Amino acid sequence: MIWKAVVKSFHVIESKLAWNVGNGHKLLVGRDPWMGCTYDHTLPGFVVEALRRRGIVSLSQLAIPRHDGIWFQRWRRADSLGLSDQEKDFLEIYIRNLVLSNIVLTDEEDSLVWEADPAGKYTPKTGYIVLSSEVEQREHAWWWKSLWKLNCPAKSKLFMWCVLENKVPSWDNLQKRSFQGPGWCVLCKRALETVEHLFLQCPFSAEVWRECSALVDSPCQWSGASIGTAWDEWWRRTTVKKHRYLPLLIIWGIWLARNNAIFKDKPCLPEITAVQSVGIFKSLPEHLRAAKQRRVMEDEIDQSQPWAFFDGASQNNVCGGGAVLHLSASHHFTLSMGLGAGTNNYAELMSLKLLLIFAMEKGCSSLTCFGDSMNVVNWVKRTQDCRNLRLGNLLNDIWRIILRYDNFVCRHVYRENNQEADRASKEGLSKALGNWHVTEYVDGRSQGYYHRPFTEVI
Repeated sequence: MIWKAVVKSFHVIESKLAWNVGNGHKLLVGRDPWMGCTYDHTLPGFVVEALRRRGIVSLSQLAIPRHDGIWFQRWRRADSLGLSDQEKDFLEIYIRNLVLSNIVLTDEEDSLVWEADPAGKYTPKTGYIVLSSEVEQREHAWWWKSLWKLNCPAKSKLFMWCVLENKVPSWDNLQKRSFQGPGWCVLCKRALETVEHLFLQCPFSAEVWRECSALVDSPCQWSGASIGTAWDEWWRRTTVKKHRYLPLLIIWGIWLARNNAIFKDKPCLPEITAVQSVGIFKSLPEHLRAAKQRRVMEDEIDQSQPWAFFDGASQNNVCGGGAVLHLSASHHFTLSMGLGAGTNNYAELMSLKLLLIFAMEKGCSSLTCFGDSMNVVNWVKRTQDCRNLRLGNLLNDIWRIILRYDNFVCRHVYRENNQEADRASKEGLSKALGNWHVTEYVDGRSQGYYHRPFTEVI
């Protein structure tokens, strides 16, 4: 049985295998996936056959030998291969996907890696995550995100999640796991202990809610066909933001009273449970205290040479990039870039790469860059290793571009000091993939803007 289960799971491993591209000799064009490809990596059979007749089988045969330019990797154009119009259309899309995945051939050998893990190594943990995601594909309830944003103890939020998902070890759930026990509710001894009974129907719980109403001087109506329904109705009725997490503390108090009665043989009065729950409720602040703002002072920026800010944004796996390049105190450019699919780290690195290329085009030989991602700044400064293979080629490109500068510095700033680049990156989320929007300012006045495709250079 165990071996059959292992054999049935082979497809999980095979579906996530991909090539970490080195010299491109082993990766078959139109057949094999590469690490980081977010689009279709396959080509129709007739296109693959047409390329084979022209001597193109591996990825290295589709590439143009690299030269010492800032654009680095070039690929053979479909027009130069004598393909039909239909074949050219498929190949151009394939090449575009290579460009957007930032594939750069090196002298290293291609290696097969496990794509589901950033480090490229298969582990039982990552295999379990992939298998679980395939087995359980469902939409989360409305409270999934709202619950974790409440300003109350994390333990009570986690327990409320268990209650709503019916994962609390009540007697009915324990009996499903072959546990033996009395099965009745220890608080009222009138019914079988279930999650619905314990937190919604039990007379003990009802008395706790009445006592809490008197203590907070507000009617607390907790009722419904299920815990989820009661939580939904409570959320809709409550206008005071702080009162929204009162049920979490009351339910947690009821559970503690239940455990004390079972494991310590200490019966608890509803009044005591209510006082303890409301006491925690009243001790919590109305709002989280705002963090002290830390600002970059003007004298911290050396304005004798160009300086720039960059930022990346990722929402629903769609990336946007933003940057602000200051040539002087009175002359700067704002860039918004559409980056396609990817993570936030990908957006940050791609924004920095395009910023470096743009600054070089504007004649900058020295540059100081500021970013609010500590990981990205440390990767660029080589003070921290990047273990994500998907970002390895992109980071190598950035290092090669930096070598072309006479003087380059990368520094970290806090997010509140990077607002302009952050706004530009949010605008980039709505930009077409492979385009950037550049606006020039002189003495604070816009000198016009232009759109420019960059898919040929990344």
